[in-house]
Amino acid sequence: TEIPPNRGRLCLVSDRERCPSEDVGDDFRSPGINPIPVVFAQGDWDISTPVENTYEIAPFFPNSHTIIAEQGGHGVLAPIAEQLPEVWDTLLEFLRTGAMDKIPSRVTLEPSEEFVAPAFQLNPE
Repeated sequence: TEIPPNRGRLCLVSDRERCPSEDVGDDFRSPGINPIPVVFAQGDWDISTPVENTYEIAPFFPNSHTIIAEQGGHGVLAPIAEQLPEVWDTLLEFLRTGAMDKIPSRVTLEPSEEFVAPAFQLNPE
């Protein structure tokens, strides 16, 4: 079976000649309200996806709930499952029933790694 040229490999924006795709238009990129129930789980120590990103998109999901995991990094669901089984159970209940009323807005995790400040000088001489 032959794989089409734009399938089966990673295509980046800079690969337009290798992996052409149609422009989906401005309507696709315009913000819209999404009624699907969703829970955003965000770590406040996440340096990949700042917590502000969650706060920025949450208003577009009126049936959403945000849970901030204090001392949580990127990917807080596994630490929540391991450290806070009662909270994990409320998230599983949400997946089964859509119920969000018992999901807390904030939890505190034990940090898995100690944050180490980068070694640099602000005013190098």
